[in-house]
Amino acid sequence: MGRVLALLMMVVVIGCSQTPGAATGAATTASAAPGSSGGPTAEAPSSAPSAGSSASTGVVLPAQCAAGLAAYLVAIEPIVAPFDAATGTLGDLASVDNATSEKAFELLDANGGRATYSCSEVGLEWAYFDSKTPWDAVLAVAADAAPGTVPFLTGLRATKALDEAELSDYQVAGCDDAVAAIKERIAAQISAGTEEVDAMPFDDGLALLGLYKAYIRQVQLEVCPRDALGNDEFGFIGSAG
Repeated sequence: MGRVLALLMMVVVIGCSQTPGAATGAATTASAAPGSSGGPTAEAPSSAPSAGSSASTGVVLPAQCAAGLAAYLVAIEPIVAPFDAATGTLGDLASVDNATSEKAFELLDANGGRATYSCSEVGLEWAYFDSKTPWDAVLAVAADAAPGTVPFLTGLRATKALDEAELSDYQVAGCDDAVAAIKERIAAQISAGTEEVDAMPFDDGLALLGLYKAYIRQVQLEVCPRDALGNDEFGFIGSAG
């Protein structure tokens, strides 16, 4: 999180020093394409929220934005290409994501401190992705320019969608059922020798983390009790939560 905040602050400073209108461009044909294009699926086997819920469909990236994004994806492709949701862990994706943040700093330095794209008008910022990212358009560019990034981006899209997860996405009836399910799953993982959610297979970890985040969201809204989960649960989720 510290890397992301530092990166965003750097881009804001850079953006303020640029000539107005330098980041704009004509519309390109890199229009939205189905988010499932290419790469292994990152959907969890249980009722995790669909990655499609985090996409901004119908977005067309400005030409300069699409070109800059393509160049960025080509640059990070060797870093992210080894990630495979079918064989990797939740922590593998986090590690690769951290490595891309470091690469983004290198790219800024190599480009005189200027971001190669920043298109806030379509919800796309330099080297930053969240649940509001126009994922269909991003994946369309990725599939064309840097196909080795598609599995990573698909996995990242799924993790960012968890920020909007609801308990109903996980087939639990309410707070008590959510607590029981979280405790049961974590206890089973600990008994099997798994020390943290980041060490779980990607899809399984995604499903557990999504349920946990959905529950914590209800705690923050004061719908669910704050003290229903204990040290075992908080420790197992750790910084991933």
